Amino acid sequence: MKKVLIFEDNELVAKSLSRLLKSYGFKANILLYSPKPNINFSNLKLKENKPDYAIIDGLNGCWKDVAPMIEPYNICPIIFSSNEHIVDAAKEQGFYAFNKPEGLEEMIDLMKTRVKPK
Repeated sequence: MKKVLIFEDNELVAKSLSRLLKSYGFKANILLYSPKPNINFSNLKLKENKPDYAIIDGLNGCWKDVAPMIEPYNICPIIFSSNEHIVDAAKEQGFYAFNKPEGLEEMIDLMKTRVKPK
């Protein structure tokens, strides 16, 4: 079972996405995230409980801080935002990025078929 960590600043969206991912057979955990975070990644025990993917909301631009922080853990970051400019910027930087909500099925297909992170 592939594991997903959801970085989201909206609890309702995070819970809905988590339920949907679970219906597709993923194990999903949520990390509610607010701008200017103080995340201690060692507390998340990413090495021991390493997710395969991290779905990262645009987070008002904070995705630029979060995505590079998880890459050393060999976790594939996926930017999932309703802001087209964020999605375009993430793609330009080489990240997988999808528009919310219309890119949801394509994102799930990627996670179901991709074996190793980008």
